[in-house]
Amino acid sequence: MRILQLIQKKQLRGAETFASLLSNHLIASGHKVKVVALLDGDGMLPLNGTIHVLDAQLKKRFWDFAVWKKLAKIIQEFQPDVVQANAGDTLLYTSMSKRLHGWKAPIVFRNASITALYLQGFVNIWLYRFLFTQVKAIASVSNASRQSFLQYFPQFAHHIQVLPVGVELQIVAPKQLPQHFTIVHVGGFTYEKNHEGVIRIFEQLLVQIPNARLIMVGAGKLWSTIHDKVKQQNYHNQIQMVGHQQDALAFMNQAHVLILPSIIEGL
Repeated sequence: MRILQLIQKKQLRGAETFASLLSNHLIASGHKVKVVALLDGDGMLPLNGTIHVLDAQLKKRFWDFAVWKKLAKIIQEFQPDVVQANAGDTLLYTSMSKRLHGWKAPIVFRNASITALYLQGFVNIWLYRFLFTQVKAIASVSNASRQSFLQYFPQFAHHIQVLPVGVELQIVAPKQLPQHFTIVHVGGFTYEKNHEGVIRIFEQLLVQIPNARLIMVGAGKLWSTIHDKVKQQNYHNQIQMVGHQQDALAFMNQAHVLILPSIIEGL
């Protein structure tokens, strides 16, 4: 098969990392894969190959005709059997490009969130309903995300399937474990990553292991809120918030436990 993966940006976010790792496995299985990003970035994604950048203009995403055409040209030249849209604005760009330029490859949309978090008002719901008419299949990462999607778009129930996220079976031996029992959490500071839940878990652990440490890797709109909570509860000596990191694996490599208590992602 020939698969085109469209991602939002060259960044170390879950959707982009997932698409990169999936592409590696597809290539190893003998498939042809092309990865295309709407935006450039400095993220060193774990992809065994190059990423073609479209240089989209997100300020004019709803009338970015030049990039819709550029994407159509890439698809017509590569002739993929399937085009996968991975979060962000990728649904908008694939749907509008296909509608205006008539390429035939089916679109698969990766649904990895709670729909209510990004749908605001009737106009937004109508727009997404319009975009989904061009989608052949929807891969939802959990039952929670599937049910949330169907609350808004029940007419696409026959398109959606739950495909649980996979785990890389790569053994990473820690170089040297720290003296204190250390937990690491990696994820953007968004509602679904459940950072408040992380802190509650850590509070219970401190009862049993008073000298435990928690490292939270990532950035996002809720970073300041969680930072204030850590400060208010006087956990600044036990909890370290290191922000966005290019090499999150380095932190995992120095921890006893990695926790991923996502609300919706089926981990």
